[in-house]
Amino acid sequence: MSIGKSPHTALRLLLLWSAALPLAHADWWQDCASERQRFCQDTPAGEGRVAACIDAHAPQLSAQCRAARPGGSAAVPERSAGQSQSQSQSQSQSFHSLYRTQFAGGIDRSLMLQQPRADAIGTAPAPCTPRQDALRISIRQGDNYKGVANGVPRAEINFAPRFRFQPGHEYRIRWSTCLPTDYRFDSQQPEGITQIHGEAAQGSPPFGLSLVQGRYEVQLRDGNRVQTRDLGSAAADRGRWVHWTLRYRPDHRGPQAITELEKDDAPLLAANGQANAYPDDSGAYFKIGIYKWWWQSRPSDVTERTVYFGDVEVDLR
Repeated sequence: MSIGKSPHTALRLLLLWSAALPLAHADWWQDCASERQRFCQDTPAGEGRVAACIDAHAPQLSAQCRAARPGGSAAVPERSAGQSQSQSQSQSQSFHSLYRTQFAGGIDRSLMLQQPRADAIGTAPAPCTPRQDALRISIRQGDNYKGVANGVPRAEINFAPRFRFQPGHEYRIRWSTCLPTDYRFDSQQPEGITQIHGEAAQGSPPFGLSLVQGRYEVQLRDGNRVQTRDLGSAAADRGRWVHWTLRYRPDHRGPQAITELEKDDAPLLAANGQANAYPDDSGAYFKIGIYKWWWQSRPSDVTERTVYFGDVEVDLR
C-alpha cells in the first residue's frame, strides 16, 4: 500500500522519523566534536555554517566523523537554540588549560632544548596536509651528541619548565606528528618520538611512543616492569598530520592510574588501573622530538631523521 493512499501510515512514518532524527543528529554532532573544536571553533552556529566548515576540511576529518556524516553537510547538524551547549562541551569543561604552544610564532624560550647543533630544532612549514608552520626536529647520525642528555643521539624539547605530572591529577595532552612523504623507516632499530619521563634518577620513561620497524609502539613502565603495545602501521601516515590525545593520571600503585591514547580520535590504548609511574615521582615531564639511543652503536638503515610536530596542548582536570 502506498503512503499516498494511507494517511495513517504516512503519519506513523513521519512520527517515527521525527523521533529518531534528533538522536541521530546528536550522535553526528558529538562524533565530529574534535573537528568542530579544531577547525570551526570560531564559526558561529546557525544557517549551516558549521556544517559547511566541516565539509571544507573533509580530507582532515577522523574516520569517526567521516562515518557519521554519510550525506555530507546535511549529516552534520547545527546546534539549535534549544540544544544544550553544556552537553556537547561537558567533557571539555571538566578540564582547564594548563599550557599551550604556538609554534607558528616560534619556540617558547623557557622550554629546554636538547640538541646536538643549533639548527636541529626550529620551526618551518611542514610537508604534510594541511600545510602549516610547525616544530621541525632534524638530526644526523654523525652529529656530535656529547653535549646532550646522556650523550646519546637525540633532539628533543623538554616541557619540564612549564609543567610536571603530579600524582592524583589527571592530564589531557594533545599533539600532532608529521612524517614526510619520503620518510624511510629504520628496520634495524627504534626511535622515540614522544615521552613522559620520570625525574633523572627514576630511569626509563613511564610512557613512550616510538617508531619500531615502521610501526607505532607504546612502552609503559612502572619501575618494576615494562609493557609494549603495537599500535599499527605508520607507513600510511606519511605526508599527513596525525593527531594524538593522551589522558594520563599517574599512579605507581595502579588503582587510580589512567593511560588512554587516541590517534585521530580513534581509541588505540586503554591501560587504566595499571601502574604507570615511578614511586613518589612528582617531577615527571613531557618531551617530544627524536630519540635514537642506539644510532651510533648499532647497525641502522638511515643516516638522517626529520620529524615535524604540531602544537602541544595540555589540560588539567
